[in-house]
Amino acid sequence: MTRRAALFALAAASSAACVSYPSDGTLLCSAEGACPSGLTCACGACWATAPAVCGSSTGAAASASSGGSSAGATGSGGAGETSGGSSSAGLGTTGHASAGSSGSGTIGTASGGSSASASGSATGASSSASGGSSGGQASSGTGSTGSAAAGTTTSSSGSSAGGPGGGIGGGSTSGGAGLSGGSTGGPTQLVLLAGQLGGSGNLDGVGSAARFNNPRGVALDEDAGVLYVADSFNCRIRKVVLGTDRVSTLSGRSCTGALPSMNALALQSGVLFGVGNDGNLWRFDTSLGSASVQSFQGAGSLGPNDPIAGDGQGNVFVSVGGGVIALDVATGASQDVAGLSGDYLGLADDGAGDLFLGALGCSILEDDLDAGTISTLSNSCQAPPAGPMVYSAGSLFYCSPTGIAGFPLSASPGLLPGTGPLSPCWPAIDGSGNLYIASMGRSTVSEYSLSAGPPATAIAGLDIHAGTADGVGAAATFFGPGELALDGETLYVSDGDNERVRAVDVATAAVTTLDATEGVAGLGLALDASGVLYVASPGTCAIAGFSLDGGTLTPLAGSSCGPPQDGTGASAVFNYPSVFADDGAGTLYVVDRNALRQVALATGQVVSLNVSASGVAAAGGGVYVSQGGSVFSFDPAAGTQVAIATGFSAAGALALDGLGGLYVADDGDATVQRIDLTSGAVALVAGSAGSEGVTPGPLPAILNQPAGLAPGPGGTLFISDGVENAILEVR
Repeated sequence: MTRRAALFALAAASSAACVSYPSDGTLLCSAEGACPSGLTCACGACWATAPAVCGSSTGAAASASSGGSSAGATGSGGAGETSGGSSSAGLGTTGHASAGSSGSGTIGTASGGSSASASGSATGASSSASGGSSGGQASSGTGSTGSAAAGTTTSSSGSSAGGPGGGIGGGSTSGGAGLSGGSTGGPTQLVLLAGQLGGSGNLDGVGSAARFNNPRGVALDEDAGVLYVADSFNCRIRKVVLGTDRVSTLSGRSCTGALPSMNALALQSGVLFGVGNDGNLWRFDTSLGSASVQSFQGAGSLGPNDPIAGDGQGNVFVSVGGGVIALDVATGASQDVAGLSGDYLGLADDGAGDLFLGALGCSILEDDLDAGTISTLSNSCQAPPAGPMVYSAGSLFYCSPTGIAGFPLSASPGLLPGTGPLSPCWPAIDGSGNLYIASMGRSTVSEYSLSAGPPATAIAGLDIHAGTADGVGAAATFFGPGELALDGETLYVSDGDNERVRAVDVATAAVTTLDATEGVAGLGLALDASGVLYVASPGTCAIAGFSLDGGTLTPLAGSSCGPPQDGTGASAVFNYPSVFADDGAGTLYVVDRNALRQVALATGQVVSLNVSASGVAAAGGGVYVSQGGSVFSFDPAAGTQVAIATGFSAAGALALDGLGGLYVADDGDATVQRIDLTSGAVALVAGSAGSEGVTPGPLPAILNQPAGLAPGPGGTLFISDGVENAILEVR
């Protein structure tokens, strides 16, 4: 065959910030310049008049359809609501309520002149969780927020002229309990307080509004303008429409379903094939999204890193069990390819009878399938093959440990400039010299032009933003924020992977670092009434008290990491003290790698308790722990526990709000819920089960990994998101 060297002309190229249009109509943005003319990007949304502080009641969010503000709308840092808005029924389906009607749900709206309860009822009516009727009493725990347009009144307790109703808070009005514990209002929005959104997730959407989790194999249907992506950790096949950058799910729902995690992909004769973690070769109908296992004869079962490639002539080649098989797509017949018996990292076919293989030991091989000869093209370890390969116009392109390598077959391999941060990765290429790259570590899909050169432009997904920078709002960066503690207008954040404590001024969103905590903090965090922050070091597992007044650090207990050992002060040993709770009565409760232990603050004495825990909250003599799908009340003296709520996916962080409620971060479905400790009712506060990728806006909005919780005044709630490296506020 004729070898033609690829031409790599490098020129600077600019990338534009992606803007998404969610179904609620709010225009989101990720950077200045991402909004239409006349609008300003602030607090994650485009504004006609930007608020001075993220989440404040001033400013009107732009509508995606008009770019302006909603007429007469008010709200806490988000889009206003118009008459007759929707109300969602707790964790269930969506209903609608307008003036004079009733309906169950967590959010109620009404037009001017009428009153609306948090459960969705209006003018003289209150409703129960099941729908209720005029003048009836709402059951406790059904509604979470209430909002109304200009000229209306709204009751967070779920009641109006008709009678009392139960909300989800501990306070009361007209006999009913409300989220904020007061008489009116209640949180309606999720806002970004500090940090920058980005990272892995599980969301369909446009551009940066979509989220992937460890994307791997990619396959290009150039005729249809579609790129297929194996979203491996979400066990889904995603479809990216090029040009619009819209991402949707072709197949798969969750990793508990029938479809396993997918790795390499190949498209041949209109059929998509994928290598599954279950050892099977899967076949997908790209029009219906249906999936089935493709049987084959040959070398053995597939491994998760085995590559696959189509030849453009109706065959698919698969590296499997120390060899390569050729599968006829039309008939399903398969056979071993003679002469190939190694483990291969990448496969590519030129469509003219040559199969290229990336082998262990830096080698790239060529198998002339017609002649039956195998030759070595390169042994260059400066750009060794470390993953999938693609062929185009006389050149191979493949993932190398330090970037994307280009290999003109008449020359030598070399790295493409600016692709280092994308590795490890999986490439596809079109006929115009555009590489499409799924970056596993960054959870993005990017486009790289061979003619224009760097930079690569992310077309789907949102890159992670992590760092140590202090600043205001989005100018600040975190890395693995966890536990939170609120002291008046200051929110303290355990910045886990940065091993320090950060302070966030709630009023201004200014973030600073407590310098004395660098290297000695990052795990648990708790604040006592005397102004002492208790912190733990990931390196030594030692717990110390940091005085907010004097800035001094005083050892409390532990001095090294190891098997748990009770004792006093430095003689005690912790294994991984990651979650703290101060009970206000001289005891610090510590979750030490799923075991609960207590520390006497006066003496430093450490005692192990006979209970396992993922999260802990304590106050006023009450101790609560989370375990798996349940939350328990725990009696330390008796060593007994009683379940108070079940049905969570993976209950994690806990926080008492002081109003008779306990917040629960459900790590498994990326939600925060609230337990009414009197009735046991559980209500959704924020997050949408099955969706992961922080999306600010009207509640319940979307979370990613709620890691830390800190209740604030008036029903507000601060949330740290460990994946997004961001601090959020429900207000």
